[in-house]
Amino acid sequence: MRRSTPETWDDLLAKHGEVLACFGAATDNYWSSGEKQWADVVAPRLALPESPVVMEWGAGSGRLARAALPHVGQLWAYEPADAVRALLAENLAAAARTSLPDDRPGTVAVVIGPEELPLVLPQTLDALYCIFVMHHMDYDALWEFFGFAQERLKPGGVLVYDYINIESKAGASFLARKDRSEWPIYIWHESQLLSLVERRAPRLQLLQVVVGVRDIHVWKATDETP
Repeated sequence: MRRSTPETWDDLLAKHGEVLACFGAATDNYWSSGEKQWADVVAPRLALPESPVVMEWGAGSGRLARAALPHVGQLWAYEPADAVRALLAENLAAAARTSLPDDRPGTVAVVIGPEELPLVLPQTLDALYCIFVMHHMDYDALWEFFGFAQERLKPGGVLVYDYINIESKAGASFLARKDRSEWPIYIWHESQLLSLVERRAPRLQLLQVVVGVRDIHVWKATDETP
């Protein structure tokens, strides 16, 4: 079951200018929600080494990336939509000036789009995460994402993603919201995602499944490349 339109993300952003206005005038509550997502959903599942190399897939305006920045050595922030990516770069630059601790003067944040994905070299990522994005990813996007994890995660590197649990009341309510009817919405079930990872990213071993409004999967990359 899925609902979509043939428009590109940038077409949709041009039509829904209020989304960009929201990103550009983000409140303290907006940014603090990113800090909560990092602390509650992502960070506890990563077991990061010192000065890790981390990547966010679908970084949006940087709500979660800003929260991650003080805790990493290098952050790759991937956002496919041109208009949002410009705001992402502005927000991360501002965060780097104001929120980096004194003991992390060498932290690097790199904002990239689809054309720059090859800049991330094979087996260089300690962690890759994708949070509150998969309901906007079609099959081809998932195929690309899991293939990227297969190639770019270091041995022992961790993949974390979440997706809307349609079987939960809150998840079904989110997907039914009228104001989201023109945006691409894809509903994925656990069995579909597990099967896709098995075929596309055989290096990955499933570590944890957390069931809730947004189910969370945690994977670890092995040393072997089938």
